[in-house]
Amino acid sequence: MPPSCPRTAPKRQRSRNANFALALAGALLPGCASYDVRPLFSSGAASSYIEHVHREGLHVAVIDLSAERSTEKHFARHLPDYEYVPVQLLVELDAHEEAAFDLRRENLSLVLQDGTRLAAVDPLDVAHEVSFSHWRSFFGFLFLIPGPFVASSVSSANEQLENDYLEKSLRSVRVSHNMRAYQGVVFFRLPEEANGQLDTEDAFVEVVVQREGVGAGELGRRIEFPVHFTR
Repeated sequence: MPPSCPRTAPKRQRSRNANFALALAGALLPGCASYDVRPLFSSGAASSYIEHVHREGLHVAVIDLSAERSTEKHFARHLPDYEYVPVQLLVELDAHEEAAFDLRRENLSLVLQDGTRLAAVDPLDVAHEVSFSHWRSFFGFLFLIPGPFVASSVSSANEQLENDYLEKSLRSVRVSHNMRAYQGVVFFRLPEEANGQLDTEDAFVEVVVQREGVGAGELGRRIEFPVHFTR
């Protein structure tokens, strides 16, 4: 046998080992989880949008974030696949306005083209429904890779996802001279017949705010108005 033969066998063995390692890694990669998104971005304050609404010193604008590129970028999911749509809401106080406006998530509704009214959804419910599955850990144990490591990555990613959804979401906010502008996301669950699609052509967000005046004896007053989506 030529002298070269004994040397080629180990190379082939190393090649087979390398191929096996790559195949194993490829099988395990889906088991690990990570959450990587961008913060909310707006091109300006509420008053800078042509379609915004101005009521008694308060500017309000709403932006549809349900496009796949947008939901993947901000929430790491195409949320309409789960029948959720995220709507970005921007509020801004007039420069010389001294009154305060209280805005709560439960006082917002999405009104569809056919008149269907959708209530805002708790962001924790959305986060839990779209979270990473712990079934990923099973593959870690199956391929003799430490399952606890995979399980830890899933738990960590889900915690990051939940915290980010909460941080970006609007819950309850008071716009006043102390905080003159604010933006946050409100999640709405689409009806099944919508097939994960939001038609914003004639849809709008119904906004209800409580206006607290600055005059002596002036009580809070409820203001209700529709805000159509920016284009």
